[in-house]
Amino acid sequence: MLAAACAAASGTMPQDMSARGHERAAVADDGQAGKSALIAEYLDRCAAGRPAPGDGAPCWTTGRDAAADARREREQQLSLATEHRAAAQELHDTEARYCNGIAQADREVSPFLHSEDIASVEPLYGKALSSRGATNHLQGSTVTFRAVTGLTAEWLQRVVDCHRARNAVIGYDEPALADCPLGLKGVSATVQSVRGGFAVEMRGDATIAQQILSRSESLLAKPRPGADSTPR
Repeated sequence: MLAAACAAASGTMPQDMSARGHERAAVADDGQAGKSALIAEYLDRCAAGRPAPGDGAPCWTTGRDAAADARREREQQLSLATEHRAAAQELHDTEARYCNGIAQADREVSPFLHSEDIASVEPLYGKALSSRGATNHLQGSTVTFRAVTGLTAEWLQRVVDCHRARNAVIGYDEPALADCPLGLKGVSATVQSVRGGFAVEMRGDATIAQQILSRSESLLAKPRPGADSTPR
């Protein structure tokens, strides 16, 4: 029982998991805290010479501080639950801040799903220094949108930032994010005006750079979302 109560918890920093993941972890920690409380009660009753609760549960021999250990475990698990909830709230607050003023339709539908308005997709390279000198390495992709009515670089940057914040809340393992380049953990995105449109440069480290490019290239083959589409 004590071994189960001591199970290692996941990280409690906001970036360690999605808001939903933190909320699930908090519920799990609450459950473990409840088990630790029952263990402490069981050991206290045995130490006091009273029958242990349950159907004839025996009073097994334990270390003299076992009940105190169980109570400490309970406090630690409750503390972890609190930290997970605080991390989830921080992610929700970030989403609210970045998505403030963004229409619901643009929150729900990624700009990258408007494939008819994408003019081009190109690999994005950067310079890396080594003993052999400067070499190019893949960083991600550049997706260029055509200029459409009402679209500005500032607005597109806001929407992109909103979706990055929303994805951190939803969770990067959600099927709805499987094809979106912004659905990768660790991707950054900057928007700038270019001739005839707006370029979104998406970067990531070596572990996701190729995925960014592959997902971006697949955008051109995707149909425009219909009125009943609800992608993230």
